[in-house]
Amino acid sequence: MKIEFVNHASYIMDFGDIKLISDPWIEGAVFNNGWDLISKTVFDYENFSTITHIWFSHEHPDHFYPPNIKKIPEKYRQNITVLYQKTIDKKVVNYCGRLGFKEVIELSPDVPLKLSSDVSVTCNPWSEGDTYLYVKWPNASCLNINDCGVLTEKEAKSIGDKFGDIDLLLTQFSLSAWEGNPEEVERRMGGAKAMLDRILLQTNVLKPKFVIPLASYIWFCNVENFYINAQSNRIDMVEDEIQKNTAAKPIVMYPGFSWEYGAFYSNDLAVSMHVKDFERLSLSLAYTNPVIPEDKLVKDAEKFIKTLLASSSYFRLLISFARSSYARRELNASGSSIAKIKNVFQLCFLRLEPAKIYIVDLGKAFTFDLKRGLNPIDVSQAACDISLGSDSLSYGFLNLFGGETLQVNGRFSEGYDGGRMALFNYFHIAVALNRGVKVTWSRSIAQRISKALPFLFPAVGNK
Repeated sequence: MKIEFVNHASYIMDFGDIKLISDPWIEGAVFNNGWDLISKTVFDYENFSTITHIWFSHEHPDHFYPPNIKKIPEKYRQNITVLYQKTIDKKVVNYCGRLGFKEVIELSPDVPLKLSSDVSVTCNPWSEGDTYLYVKWPNASCLNINDCGVLTEKEAKSIGDKFGDIDLLLTQFSLSAWEGNPEEVERRMGGAKAMLDRILLQTNVLKPKFVIPLASYIWFCNVENFYINAQSNRIDMVEDEIQKNTAAKPIVMYPGFSWEYGAFYSNDLAVSMHVKDFERLSLSLAYTNPVIPEDKLVKDAEKFIKTLLASSSYFRLLISFARSSYARRELNASGSSIAKIKNVFQLCFLRLEPAKIYIVDLGKAFTFDLKRGLNPIDVSQAACDISLGSDSLSYGFLNLFGGETLQVNGRFSEGYDGGRMALFNYFHIAVALNRGVKVTWSRSIAQRISKALPFLFPAVGNK
């Protein structure tokens, strides 16, 4: 088996008659201009002429990126089989089907799929939509953990016990989401160290012969998140940690480099090229953002609420947000008995505590909640739960996955520890809906009550 590195999380496993590419993000900024590839991809769309299979690990755009997928020439798509996990929403499967790929196969958990007489793959879900892939061929095997948060010895062992010996491990190695405000340098350093510790734990539990670090060859490419790059793990450090603290050999590849499994390989050139590319990054290369007018943001917020209500039980949503509001008030309460009793009454009357949002480029604060939508208020930035740009807030309102994008691209700051949750509690519901999970009642009586209560507790989307 020969493996060729494409970029970031993408590589090709070449078995001769089978050529499987994973997560082909070839070009372009993703996560609302929050991430971009550090190094240029050598593999281009014409190279799909030799590909027989594509595996997408999950729906995030650094793994499944429709603008790139659409550029695969139609004549090549007709010869490529797409592999993807079974999901409730089937968005990826249906999208690929409409693009005219040869076949789209949904992979059931723990069920191997034979790609040929001597090559098989098994795709298993982990959490938050992520999956890992186990590939078996004669005399060897590969486990691509990818973005799966395999954090403990018990979790790693649960995977190892399923498959036995694992010869080649692929896993991510650096920061991949918001990890504190700009001034919280030590917090990000801790997050970066946790990513290194994760690789070492996975390697020492699963005991592969080789480890390929991947899924982290990105930079935070926006003026609002560029600061995160300073604490990202460089690949030279990752290579050194694997060599010093595990029995596995790290294999570091640069876009276009390849390695015959088991053969001698030197990392020196690839490491030096990656480091050089990383060191050339500068704020002057980062994306700037449009300013979204206040009146449009108000309409975007109303559209967001209507979208939530269209697929959810309003009463159940109201209860959910009332409970989170109760928890926030409890957290900020003085601890007096009177405050606690008052808070309980507010919960009983489904009182929502609005998120206080400071929109930096408008220089203005707003409240947001399910009942009243987005409204300006006269408070300082310091009094708000979360600060962000108008473009980020609009993106979050207009896309069910927008809140998840915001968490990943880190284009915000919170006013206090956990302050982001005042807004993100709404985004979490939207993310669930994006995956086909509806917030509804299962019993008919509750459904009837839920339909009646919007008249007593009207929301913006019900006006």
